[in-house]
Amino acid sequence: MDVTFRAPTQSESESVRATVAPGRSAAEHAWLYRAPAGSVQLCGFEGDRLVAHAGLVTRTAIVQGREKRFGELVDLYGVRPGYEVLAARGLLEEHAGPKSHVVVTKTVEGGGEEKLFGRLLGFEVLRTEVELVREVAGDAPGEGEGAVRLERFDEQARWLFDRCAGEWLALTLRDDRFWNWRFVDRPGSPPILLGVRDAEGILRGVAVFAPDAMQVLDFLCPPVENEVGRRLFAALEAEARARGGRELRMRLPERSPWFEVAQERGWRIRPTGRLQMARSFNRRLDDLALRESFYATWADEALGG
Repeated sequence: MDVTFRAPTQSESESVRATVAPGRSAAEHAWLYRAPAGSVQLCGFEGDRLVAHAGLVTRTAIVQGREKRFGELVDLYGVRPGYEVLAARGLLEEHAGPKSHVVVTKTVEGGGEEKLFGRLLGFEVLRTEVELVREVAGDAPGEGEGAVRLERFDEQARWLFDRCAGEWLALTLRDDRFWNWRFVDRPGSPPILLGVRDAEGILRGVAVFAPDAMQVLDFLCPPVENEVGRRLFAALEAEARARGGRELRMRLPERSPWFEVAQERGWRIRPTGRLQMARSFNRRLDDLALRESFYATWADEALGG
């Protein structure tokens, strides 16, 4: 029987979720495909039977001062080998390719995933991922002085982002819409939002901490704000200690000045074996440029952390 590819109807959404992501709640599935910059799904049907699926969650990125679109492939599924490739190729051609100029990123575990995205879908390896690890078990108790907890993000998130964006060729736009969708509105246990404000109440730096996983999901602070960065690190370490954590993990680009600062504070580098990959349909942003100056944390993976 021929496979027909199309977007799922609203009445099919629950059966699609139950098939391609059975471990994900209906609420979280709906949240994923309500990304502020948009998202699409492509399903392959044999008659009424779902046999293939691919999703693309897009996000706004700033590239050399201009807004562009980045995306992430999610929920690849096929009942037979190669069916998920057909769905992904169709989705990329229609929604990311020459007509849309999207840069599509994906972090994979290597092995079969690297073959799927590299050889079959045309992705290139940007870098081998490393994480920063801070052992906090046995540390003397300490307070994360100078940092406050945030409930939601407002327009000051964009002010902070604009102070950081000039250091990078490309990075996801971290404004109130993106951060609130990514961290506040996602169903489940919310992460802890830490911020440092100045005397006028202006947000000078942000760190997002997932206590269940002992992960720092995002970190944004201008390189010139040494004291703000120190307060964020101290607050993160204090939060981990308060929960009896053994170690705290964070992902930062290696060329970020905060990567070096973290090591000076006792964080060590640990390889993860994961690969950051990308396929750029934007001719002005090739793989070499992304390798050199693309700011990415776990926040850039829709389901990361």
